[in-house]
Amino acid sequence: MKQSELRELLHNSSQRPVKICMDDGKTYTVSHSDFALAAPDAVVLVSGPGHAFGASFVICGFEHISWVEALEQGKARPTKSQPCSRHPDPTNAALSKRANRPFQQTPATHPNFLQTAAMFIAMNRFKIAPGFEDPFEEMWRNRRSYLDEVPGFREFHLLRGPKEETHTLFASHSVWDSRKAFEAWTDSEAFRKAHSQARSPEGMHLSHPQFEGFEVVL
Repeated sequence: MKQSELRELLHNSSQRPVKICMDDGKTYTVSHSDFALAAPDAVVLVSGPGHAFGASFVICGFEHISWVEALEQGKARPTKSQPCSRHPDPTNAALSKRANRPFQQTPATHPNFLQTAAMFIAMNRFKIAPGFEDPFEEMWRNRRSYLDEVPGFREFHLLRGPKEETHTLFASHSVWDSRKAFEAWTDSEAFRKAHSQARSPEGMHLSHPQFEGFEVVL
């Protein structure tokens, strides 16, 4: 299976849940597209209300994914099964790893160690009042982040989560080379310029953003 095909399945997971089976025996079912991010080397699954993975987030490296199933909504029976080990895709060797190969942590001597195990993920969760969802998204869409000027920055996504009676959950999600790179940004001119722009209108936020920082260990 190509990474593009997996991204398409995750994008449609709200209609057809996706089951991801790892080569260490763990499985994760994605039933909401806003809580799954297909990064260049991995799928990042984010827990939220009604969508838990046993941790705040889980990183599924493409090289450790052995099986992907698209399920019918409300049914456990798979309707599409694509074992990567039986149908290797020469254009994407990371997704064609043998399913019975033991799970291994990326060693410090591996050439990809700094690109995977040393990553830092920074997230802020926002509880946005009903009716302010579109203005909140537009504010982020029009905001000049200056992140392209920052060393160590990799990518950014704004995630829209489930809608409750009192609020809609959003999360900002940025990926960095390391915690040090992230912390250097928070003390940079780029950070000050980005945060000196127009403030949120009164009543948009129900509470202060909740920050969560994670160092990638596998």
